[in-house]
Amino acid sequence: MLWKEVFNKTDFNKVYKFGITRDPIKRFESAYNYLKYKRKSIDIRMKINIYIKKTVARCNNPYKLNSHFEKQYESYFYNDKLIVDELFRIEEKEQICKMYQKLNIKDDEIKKNVTSHKEIIDKKAIKILKKIYFNDFKYLHY
Repeated sequence: MLWKEVFNKTDFNKVYKFGITRDPIKRFESAYNYLKYKRKSIDIRMKINIYIKKTVARCNNPYKLNSHFEKQYESYFYNDKLIVDELFRIEEKEQICKMYQKLNIKDDEIKKNVTSHKEIIDKKAIKILKKIYFNDFKYLHY
């Protein structure tokens, strides 16, 4: 209910809107490892490449498997039109510094999340992910 009040009172044409993107393969890999090793929704015995080939490949919308697998394109585009003012790539330090400056944020105010990837995606699984996340690669230029 609170969100409705905020949305109804906000002129989004006057609000600076931005997004942070990440390479879709690395993003998937990170989400998978997080979900698996935090024992959220993936069996600890399930290997990443098997999961992609047997589960993800059958699902045209990975969001249905878990919200961590959401396509980035759908958050930032509507009818192939960018709906935010600016996108920043998390992998490019210069872009993140630019975002910090625009938002008047000091680097030391940000909590950094570092993950270690215990499993790496093979070429066949990457091919599946590239098909599923096609618009992420196309519109976000990865």
